[in-house]
Formats: sequence, structure tokens, C-alpha cells
Amino acid sequence: MNNNKPTNHLIERALSALRKEYVVVGKTYVRAWHAWLTLGIVVGIVAGVVFVANRSGEFETTKAAGVFTKDNGIIRINLNEGGYPMITSMYITGIEVLSHDNAGADFQITSRRVTEGASYNPTQGGDCTGSPSRLTGYLPNWTGGGLDIDPQNGILLGVDPRNYNEFSGSCHGQGAILPYDFNFGVTLGDDAHLPKQMMIIDMSIRREEGSEVLAKRLSEVPVAFPKTSFMRYAYFSRDGQTFDTFRTCLGWSYVGHGQWACTGGYRLSNDVSQWAYGELIPGTGRAVMLCNIPDALERPDEGICMAFYSHFDTLYEISRRRGGEDLTLVTMVGHYSSTIDTNDPNQVISDFNWHTLRRIMAVGNVNTVKAVISIANQRITDWGNWRR
Repeated sequence: MNNNKPTNHLIERALSALRKEYVVVGKTYVRAWHAWLTLGIVVGIVAGVVFVANRSGEFETTKAAGVFTKDNGIIRINLNEGGYPMITSMYITGIEVLSHDNAGADFQITSRRVTEGASYNPTQGGDCTGSPSRLTGYLPNWTGGGLDIDPQNGILLGVDPRNYNEFSGSCHGQGAILPYDFNFGVTLGDDAHLPKQMMIIDMSIRREEGSEVLAKRLSEVPVAFPKTSFMRYAYFSRDGQTFDTFRTCLGWSYVGHGQWACTGGYRLSNDVSQWAYGELIPGTGRAVMLCNIPDALERPDEGICMAFYSHFDTLYEISRRRGGEDLTLVTMVGHYSSTIDTNDPNQVISDFNWHTLRRIMAVGNVNTVKAVISIANQRITDWGNWRR
């Protein structure tokens, strides 16, 4: 008896769909590796296997594919505006909470090498001069890893990232296209299988020959820059259910086992608009949340919030940034450790396999956010292979 038969059937179905739907940007001699790149997520979630792609074939970069929009009535996102292959604007219940600002902002993934990471920073959006990264392919209607949601609710982008190339306080010119494959997929809930207040974020990174080892602790998976004028009050949760006001600590110390302690006292305000520009405030837990009201915990059925949730304890960071307007950087990184062990596959991307990670964004008032996270933990059983 072949115990792999059901899984193989699903893989064949995924392959068939990809052959029909996957769009390659530019001119190519049938570049089959793009389809296998996509299967790094699709088949990895279906069968627990990540396939190694054959990188042979020619490719000529052309104009970007146009703007993609996904809208379920609660969350609306636009991707690839201006040719930047990331989420470039986002609306919650019709309110614009994030708009395109620059190649290093918006809503995307980034990573950094283990040493001198600021100078080697593959970035999904592009570089500090405004040059976009290369969109290599896309699935405009994506099944979201087999969660039975209508493919029209999902999209998957394949990107060759640029080095952001900003360090030591200045931009050092156009960043090179770096030898990595990034996959960035999102799926909006449909109310039939997952709430409309949920967006699944599927992220994958793979090294190519000639690339540097990347640190998961220095990987922003994901990072978003909502408008401080709307999303300015910060909260966090250690378990995804009990939220606390994000009090900005004046000095953190690592105490081991993924935990940090505040040893420098607290600043009481959770209003990011009162923070100094560029100050990066960390914390550990499973959820980080921004809301539009200062007392969201006291009024849990009011206001609008957006939260990132991780199924394992990790480091999150919040910062006030100056773009075209005031922005709030909010990110969850790929590992919590204060030091980087290059021999630990949980801490670095040192091989040439896909490293895949699934996280979610939940929106609504505090009670809705908690309910969405609870449903995610019930329905989602595979969160990727990021933790080896």
C-alpha cells in the first residue's frame, strides 16, 4: 500500500494549477524553475517538502506587471504600485492605514547578513534610491496553501531583492540585485473558512550561489509602516490573547530563553507619536498590535487595530519613522536571540533550501483581534519550516 498516494495527488493538483496560472514577467525560455519556486510554499505546506529548483534558463527584465488588488470587504490591499513588488497600500474597513512611501517602507519582508547586516540588506521593495526589486513572477489567484479559500482571495509574488544599501546614516547609491529568492504570499479570509478580519502572510527565503548567510534575528518577517496619524497606540501580548499596553522601556537586558527584561525603567506613553524618531523599541511575545485609540484595552469592543501574530515566541519591534509623513514601523523578526549562532539552522539561513514562515495579521477591535488569533490557532496546522 502506498501511504503517500493522497499527498502525491494533492501535489499533482498543485502542479497542474501552477502550470495554468503562474505568470512570468519578461521574456524567457520556458523557465520552469519559477513554478518550482512557488511550490516552495505550496507543496511545502501540503506535503512538508520543499523542492530545490533548477535555475537554468534565460531571463530578461521588463516592465512591472501592473497593480494587483485583493479586497474581501474588510481588508483591501494593493500590491506592486509603481512597480514595487510588495503591499504598497492597505485599507481596513475602507480607511487607508498604509500608503506607499518608499522602497524600504510599506509592507514587505527584509533580511540581513550575520555581520555588518546594515550594509547587506536584501529588501523585497527595493533600495534606498527608490529602485524597485525585481518581480520575477506571480500567481494572481493563489490558493493560500490549501486552506480551501477561494484563490481570488490570495496572491503570491516571486521577487529577486535588491540590497537596500543604506548604512552609516546615508544612502550609498543603487543597491545590487542580490542572489536570493523571496516569495511573498497573502491570503484574505472569506468568512466561510477564515474570518475576513484575518490575512495570512506566507514568506519564504532561499539563498542562491554567491550569497551571504542571513540571520533570522535580523530578518523582518514581516514589517509594515502604517500611518502614525491613524495607528499610533501600541500594545503587545505574550500569548496572543492577553494584551498589555506597550510601555517603552529605556533599557533592555537579555535574560536568556528568549526573554528580555526591562532594566532601565519605563516611559509610560504607548503613543508612538510621542517617541523620538528612529528609536527602535523591542519586546518579546507572540503578538504586537497598533490601534487608533489610546484605551483600546479598556474599550475592547471599540476602535480599529492591526496585529501581527507569531505561533512561536519571538522578538517584535516598534519605531517612529519619518517618511513622506509620520510612520510607525512594526515588525516581527525571525528569531529572538540576542546573539547569533551560525551553526543553528533556527537562527540562520546558511543552506540553499527554502526557509518558509507563515504568520497572520488580524484587524478589528481588541476582542475581534483575539478571536481571529484563536481561530488561526485552531485552523492552521502548518506554519512553515522556519523552525528546524
